[in-house]
Amino acid sequence: MPNSSLQSIMTPSGWGANGSYAFGVVGGVYPALYTQLADMMGAVGLCFGNSAKFLNVSVSANIGRLSEFKDYSYNVILSRKIFKASSISVGGMQLFSDASISDSPAGTFYIAFSHSSQTMATKTPGYSPLTWTVGVGNGRFLLIWQGT
Repeated sequence: MPNSSLQSIMTPSGWGANGSYAFGVVGGVYPALYTQLADMMGAVGLCFGNSAKFLNVSVSANIGRLSEFKDYSYNVILSRKIFKASSISVGGMQLFSDASISDSPAGTFYIAFSHSSQTMATKTPGYSPLTWTVGVGNGRFLLIWQGT
């Protein structure tokens, strides 16, 4: 199993969700790049399935500019546990966004493999102190890799 802390906020991992639930998130920044004012973004979604037994599916809707109620997009992520301590996910993020507004107008697709080290000592039984992820993507991830 992975450790109990979040592996990454901005980079997808192979670890998908497990079970069925609804979720939401809101975040903000000051100043936003497109204005000298503060702005927020948010997302709401649903998750269902068991990634250890078959497959987990997560779908969500994003709003990139809460101050103006615009810059909508959608995410779809599929994840599956593939070995005792490994998992894989494939997904599409910022799908169906408005090309005139979004910083990722064509959407972003990725595949990620994550592994949780089982050979290191841990204070919490069943958890690992080290997890790692390798993956490849296009769109937003390609731009970050190229340094733009």
